[in-house]
Amino acid sequence: MGTQLYLGVIVVMLFATTVANAEIKVQCEKDSISITLTIPSRLRQYAARYFLGNCMPSRFNVLPSGEGKAEFNYKLADCNFKRLMKGKHLIYKNELTFRPRPRSSPAAYVYPIECVYPRPKEKMTEVAETNVIPLGSFMPIWATVEQKSHQPLLLLMEECVAATTPELQANSNVYPIIRNKGCLLDSVKGNSRFLPRYHSSAIILYLQSFKFGLGEEVYIHCKLLAWDPEVLSESKKACHYVKENERWELLDDPMQSSMCDCCSRTCNPRSKRGDQWESNGFRPKDWYATIYDPVFKTYSLGDLQFNIGLMNEDFSGPAESTRFPLGSIIPIMASVVQNTHQPLLLLLEECVAATTPELYPESTMYPIISNKGCLLESVSSRSKFEPRQKSSEIRLSLQTFTFAMGEEVFIHCKLLAWDPNGLDSTKKACHFVEGHG
Repeated sequence: MGTQLYLGVIVVMLFATTVANAEIKVQCEKDSISITLTIPSRLRQYAARYFLGNCMPSRFNVLPSGEGKAEFNYKLADCNFKRLMKGKHLIYKNELTFRPRPRSSPAAYVYPIECVYPRPKEKMTEVAETNVIPLGSFMPIWATVEQKSHQPLLLLMEECVAATTPELQANSNVYPIIRNKGCLLDSVKGNSRFLPRYHSSAIILYLQSFKFGLGEEVYIHCKLLAWDPEVLSESKKACHYVKENERWELLDDPMQSSMCDCCSRTCNPRSKRGDQWESNGFRPKDWYATIYDPVFKTYSLGDLQFNIGLMNEDFSGPAESTRFPLGSIIPIMASVVQNTHQPLLLLLEECVAATTPELYPESTMYPIISNKGCLLESVSSRSKFEPRQKSSEIRLSLQTFTFAMGEEVFIHCKLLAWDPNGLDSTKKACHFVEGHG
């Protein structure tokens, strides 16, 4: 076995040395590329092991000399080319690889391919003439930072929400657009995306309009961040979901899109959401604060009795501890005792995490469920609603997250008992399912 492994290494090294000496000609056209590769005669049998990105040679010929000639003629939109803007240039990047071993193994040879073009002129040249946007159409939203004598800066949209008020207030109905440090959530279920930059100090969000606040004016609130263009990270990024590739992509360098992988879970380091929205007075709508017992709470209203509490792993009884390791699941169950009332459906309309047993304007808060029953945490973590056992109960599996380290955390929820046959966009329990939306 040792000999076989050693021989395999020698063969791969021989392949790599041979390919490195191959003649490679690259011709960048307006929207396509032509690559010609001369292959030594002893490697002709491996012609199908050459790849441009994920594309095989589009043509192969045997030359009179016995050598082979592989041609790659493709559009820049093919073969998994990466498109990025840098300074005054538009750059398409890819790799020409030689893989004598199975595709899952590392390439024996990698030759970088790059086509550089002048940056195209920006089509959005002036302010919109109207703020009435038809449903399903696109809203180009432009933001910029004036640098003056400052070092070059990269402008990012760290958080954005839609709201029905010009300022975020206690009674604001909000819908998250960008969260998790620069992840464009609306690109997953819609066609929203970031447009290529014309300058690092500006960013354009191409937002597809959606159903929200029907009959009301809608306001877009964004938190902007100016940052060093050379220091991108999970917490300093602009990412949108590309459905064709079924993955998140980094706007400023698709080759580093691994920074966006956290958009499907939680991007660290995570700051306190209260610090981000506190200046705007963000609090869930119609909030009624109550003091919670350590594990279970009962509250009566008329002939209805509401219960909410921390449960053990299988929801068979109250939790034995209020301590949960980071990343573990917190089982939370709420119920309503109906007595003589008609059958009711229990919903968690709003939930936030806070550092205080009562909610105050200065409380540091983190939204878990908002927008009338939308479980925000299900987009970036394993949090989900569990299947119902009965309509009068609701079970939430909440994955713990980094929030208020070193402090006690209190979960505050607004419960709603409703007609089981009267569900609509304001009476619902929704969670995000990866792969389905």
